[in-house]
Amino acid sequence: MHSPIQQYFLHQIKKRNKELAALKHETLRLRAERDTINSRVKELKEEVDGLLEVACPVGEVVKALSKTRVLVKLNSDGRYIVELGPNVKIEDCTPNRRVALASDNYAIQRTLPMHTNPLISLMKVEKVPDSTYADIGGLEEQIKEVKEVIELSIKNPQIFERLGISQPKGAGMYALRERRVYITQDDFEMAVAKVMQHDAYKNVTLKKLFK
Repeated sequence: MHSPIQQYFLHQIKKRNKELAALKHETLRLRAERDTINSRVKELKEEVDGLLEVACPVGEVVKALSKTRVLVKLNSDGRYIVELGPNVKIEDCTPNRRVALASDNYAIQRTLPMHTNPLISLMKVEKVPDSTYADIGGLEEQIKEVKEVIELSIKNPQIFERLGISQPKGAGMYALRERRVYITQDDFEMAVAKVMQHDAYKNVTLKKLFK
């Protein structure tokens, strides 16, 4: 039989042990929460660093010319003979390989995966087509929408300015987000202009629209 003083201290010991167990449990929970938050912070930091990186043009390898020089093709600028970056191997620069180029001297910074977003591939202009609107039948309404949304904004931007409407820039910005390369609205407009170039001289309706 314990004395009253012993019972008091035993009760205090049990009480403190329970508090200690609760504190240990809370410590484990906080450590797990800390690890989760640290992982998220690391992911966000990497994402921010990626967004702050200088945008790199994306080219395509045509062929290797030597152990340090490669012929690459850019969609809008033609072909260039470029040097390899410090971390790029010539063995990885196979024909048709996508590569990221430095924005200042076009040196190859890294090789990229072979696959691309199919929607982005559809935006690429490899060759100016020789078709005209006259060759397309039954799509008068769609052709009108294309003219109003794309061609009209490029040929007559003052119309949009007078109406207080911003020019459509969705396709150019979509390409920028998807590929994370330096693609401006001017680049997009140039590509559209190439597509329209042949048709603008042959299609009578288009001539009237742009006058």
